[in-house]
Amino acid sequence: AAPPPVPIHIVGISTGAIIASLLRGFDAHGTVTAMAGLLDARAGLRYDFGGEQLAGFDADGFCLKEFWLPLRSPSNPPTESSNWEDVDDPEGKFWHKTYLRLGAQYRDDFLSLDVEK
Repeated sequence: AAPPPVPIHIVGISTGAIIASLLRGFDAHGTVTAMAGLLDARAGLRYDFGGEQLAGFDADGFCLKEFWLPLRSPSNPPTESSNWEDVDDPEGKFWHKTYLRLGAQYRDDFLSLDVEK
Protein backbone atom coordinates (compact mmCIF):
# COMPACT_ATOMS: atom_id res chain seq x y z
CA ALA A 1 0.00 0.00 0.00
CA ALA A 2 1.14 3.51 -0.74
CA PRO A 3 2.08 5.70 2.21
CA PRO A 4 -0.32 8.50 3.13
CA PRO A 5 0.35 11.87 1.48
CA VAL A 6 2.84 14.15 3.19
CA PRO A 7 2.27 17.93 3.22
CA ILE A 8 4.24 19.93 0.70
CA HIS A 9 6.31 22.75 2.16
CA ILE A 10 7.24 25.24 -0.55
CA VAL A 11 9.43 28.30 -0.13
CA GLY A 12 9.84 30.56 -3.13
CA ILE A 13 10.71 34.05 -4.23
CA SER A 14 10.15 35.13 -7.83
CA THR A 15 10.82 32.08 -9.99
CA GLY A 16 10.44 29.84 -6.94
CA ALA A 17 6.94 31.20 -6.48
CA ILE A 18 6.11 30.19 -10.04
CA ILE A 19 7.41 26.69 -9.36
CA ALA A 20 5.34 26.60 -6.18
CA SER A 21 2.20 27.59 -8.06
CA LEU A 22 2.75 24.72 -10.50
CA LEU A 23 2.94 22.24 -7.62
CA ARG A 24 -0.08 23.36 -5.64
CA GLY A 25 -3.12 21.15 -5.62
CA PHE A 26 -1.25 17.91 -6.23
CA ASP A 27 -1.25 15.02 -3.81
CA ALA A 28 2.38 14.48 -2.94
CA HIS A 29 4.15 11.62 -1.26
CA GLY A 30 7.11 13.71 -0.21
CA THR A 31 8.21 17.17 0.80
CA VAL A 32 9.19 19.63 -1.90
CA THR A 33 11.20 22.78 -1.30
CA ALA A 34 11.52 25.17 -4.20
CA MET A 35 13.78 28.14 -3.57
CA ALA A 36 14.97 30.90 -5.83
CA GLY A 37 16.42 34.26 -5.07
CA LEU A 38 17.99 37.26 -6.71
CA LEU A 39 20.76 39.55 -5.57
CA ASP A 40 19.06 42.54 -7.24
CA ALA A 41 15.33 42.26 -6.55
CA ARG A 42 14.49 45.38 -8.57
CA ALA A 43 16.13 43.95 -11.70
CA GLY A 44 14.52 40.58 -10.95
CA LEU A 45 11.03 42.04 -11.23
CA ARG A 46 11.58 42.17 -14.99
CA TYR A 47 11.84 38.37 -15.10
CA ASP A 48 8.24 37.97 -13.97
CA PHE A 49 6.57 41.25 -14.96
CA GLY A 50 6.48 43.18 -18.24
CA GLY A 51 6.65 46.96 -18.55
CA GLU A 52 2.87 47.32 -18.73
CA GLN A 53 2.41 45.24 -15.59
CA LEU A 54 5.06 47.21 -13.69
CA ALA A 55 3.43 50.49 -14.78
CA GLY A 56 0.06 49.13 -13.60
CA PHE A 57 1.40 48.76 -10.07
CA ASP A 58 2.07 52.53 -10.02
CA ALA A 59 -0.89 53.79 -12.05
CA ASP A 60 -3.64 51.45 -10.82
CA GLY A 61 -2.25 49.97 -7.60
CA PHE A 62 -2.29 46.47 -9.15
CA CYS A 63 -1.47 44.47 -12.24
CA LEU A 64 -2.96 41.38 -13.83
CA LYS A 65 -0.54 38.46 -13.76
CA GLU A 66 -1.04 35.33 -15.85
CA PHE A 67 -1.11 31.92 -14.20
CA TRP A 68 -1.88 28.45 -15.57
CA LEU A 69 -4.46 26.86 -13.25
CA PRO A 70 -6.06 23.42 -13.24
CA LEU A 71 -9.68 23.64 -14.36
CA ARG A 72 -12.13 23.95 -11.45
CA SER A 73 -9.54 22.93 -8.86
CA PRO A 74 -10.58 23.58 -5.26
CA SER A 75 -7.11 25.08 -4.76
CA ASN A 76 -7.81 27.90 -7.22
CA PRO A 77 -8.29 31.32 -5.65
CA PRO A 78 -11.91 32.51 -5.43
CA THR A 79 -11.05 35.51 -7.61
CA GLU A 80 -9.98 33.30 -10.51
CA SER A 81 -11.39 34.69 -13.74
CA SER A 82 -12.38 31.96 -16.15
CA ASN A 83 -15.24 31.03 -18.42
CA TRP A 84 -14.70 27.30 -18.69
CA GLU A 85 -18.01 25.99 -17.39
CA ASP A 86 -18.77 24.19 -20.65
CA VAL A 87 -15.43 22.32 -20.82
CA ASP A 88 -15.70 18.59 -20.08
CA ASP A 89 -12.69 17.61 -17.99
CA PRO A 90 -13.63 14.73 -15.64
CA GLU A 91 -9.99 13.66 -15.13
CA GLY A 92 -8.76 17.14 -14.21
CA LYS A 93 -6.10 17.30 -16.91
CA PHE A 94 -7.07 20.64 -18.44
CA TRP A 95 -5.09 23.69 -17.33
CA HIS A 96 -6.09 27.16 -18.45
CA LYS A 97 -4.43 30.54 -18.56
CA THR A 98 -6.08 33.00 -16.23
CA TYR A 99 -5.21 36.42 -14.90
CA LEU A 100 -5.09 37.17 -11.20
CA ARG A 101 -4.87 40.63 -9.68
CA LEU A 102 -1.67 41.29 -7.76
CA GLY A 103 -1.67 44.47 -5.68
CA ALA A 104 1.23 46.90 -5.58
CA GLN A 105 1.88 45.63 -2.04
CA TYR A 106 3.16 42.39 -3.63
CA ARG A 107 5.83 44.37 -5.48
CA ASP A 108 6.60 46.55 -2.47
CA ASP A 109 7.01 43.54 -0.18
CA PHE A 110 9.24 41.84 -2.74
CA LEU A 111 11.45 44.94 -3.09
CA SER A 112 11.75 45.32 0.69
CA LEU A 113 13.45 41.93 1.02
CA ASP A 114 17.12 42.26 1.95
CA VAL A 115 18.42 39.41 -0.19
CA GLU A 116 22.08 40.35 0.34
CA LYS A 117 21.91 39.28 3.99
